[in-house]
Amino acid sequence: MTNILKKSEYISIAFLAFVFFYFTKKTIELWDIPYQFAFEDWICLQQTTYITSLFMALFFVCNIERMRYIVSLSIFGAFACEKYDFFDRYVHHFFIDNGVYKLLGQPLWSGNPQYSKLLFFVLFGVIILFKTFFQKKYTMNLILVSLFLGVNLVLVFLNHQVFPGGILKNLTSQRREILVQAERMNGVEFSYFCKYNNLHCRKYDGQKIESVSSSLEKLDENELKYFSEKGRLLQSQRIIEIINTSNLPSIFIILKNNENIYYEIFDHKTIKNFWQMSVNYFSKNVFIVSFLWLYFVLFLSFIHRRVKRVKII
Repeated sequence: MTNILKKSEYISIAFLAFVFFYFTKKTIELWDIPYQFAFEDWICLQQTTYITSLFMALFFVCNIERMRYIVSLSIFGAFACEKYDFFDRYVHHFFIDNGVYKLLGQPLWSGNPQYSKLLFFVLFGVIILFKTFFQKKYTMNLILVSLFLGVNLVLVFLNHQVFPGGILKNLTSQRREILVQAERMNGVEFSYFCKYNNLHCRKYDGQKIESVSSSLEKLDENELKYFSEKGRLLQSQRIIEIINTSNLPSIFIILKNNENIYYEIFDHKTIKNFWQMSVNYFSKNVFIVSFLWLYFVLFLSFIHRRVKRVKII
């Protein structure tokens, strides 16, 4: 039994060392790569450390004592979940199909799979608070796991306010101001405007839809149909704007000129670039700080164990 424990400790230490060098290597490789090519890798890394904090809370709740076991199992579980899209593809859709978000009074959460992870953060946070205040169970592991869980939540919140919730919205608003200038253009000017800006534009006179310009980018026809139908329900307004900043970010505007002709502008390339840039910086910042905190937590756990051993001796 002692030999098995020793081997498991060696395996755990080797695995943590491998992950440390892997994360460091990926960070160096991605650092100077343009955001258009690096943002997906940064997202993957950020989600791995984010999910790691969830598993750490889970294993702590399951009373696993050694911190390096908790961290090793958590990282392994996070890598597996990220590779197979466990939360985004399965848990999130399970919550949608069974009306969990509606039950919580947040039906709009179904549009963002990150809320499935947030619910588990809340669940494990409540359980940890229960163990702390009602069972009077105060341990170093409790402090470290709670610390890492809290750091990840605060990091995501603050960076989300700065990047997707701040910079992306500002850039989208600036883009909108450029696009609504088309309201004052005639047909020829509007056609040139659309082609020059690589936009997908259509003209609608109340009877038929006529394509004015097709974007060079591949269109999501279902999304365009959704925007177009929804926009026409609101045609009593002069300028209609519908912005989608999900995984397929886009901006759709309907403009009505003085001749009662509607111009549809569907811009998905520019906003997509804004979104990629915003998410790249968000994921990069959150991952690096979370990665450093993860191994700082391990270091504190190691120091704590050494101090306890010295006191026992």
